[in-house]
Amino acid sequence: MFLRDATVHNYLPPIDRLGGYFAYRGGQSVWYYIANKYGEQKIAEIFAKIKSTRSIDNGFRSAIGLSVKELSERWQKEQKVYYWPDVAKREEPADFSHKRLTNHTKTAISIIPVRLFRHRGIDCVYL
Repeated sequence: MFLRDATVHNYLPPIDRLGGYFAYRGGQSVWYYIANKYGEQKIAEIFAKIKSTRSIDNGFRSAIGLSVKELSERWQKEQKVYYWPDVAKREEPADFSHKRLTNHTKTAISIIPVRLFRHRGIDCVYL
């Protein structure tokens, strides 16, 4: 219920920000996701790669091909798919839209033109 509430109400922190009770329940969820998505053997490989590279990010990238940030984004989306069944049926705007016009991580806004429908011969666009 804890992760479901955080997911549904959009306050589930990324992996590198899991702290307090989130470190316990969120961490358990992350390792469960990795075991199901990449196989249980990848967990041991991740720890070995972290030890050999002396870098958490490089260890994850070397073992599963994703940085911690990329893994976090996929894990958070998987939580939404699990807790919001209708989310599984939806496409992300970035998956079907045109090129992003802005970068929301660098500016306060994000504009992605997405063709939603055609009305009386005019393309109506969601920004």
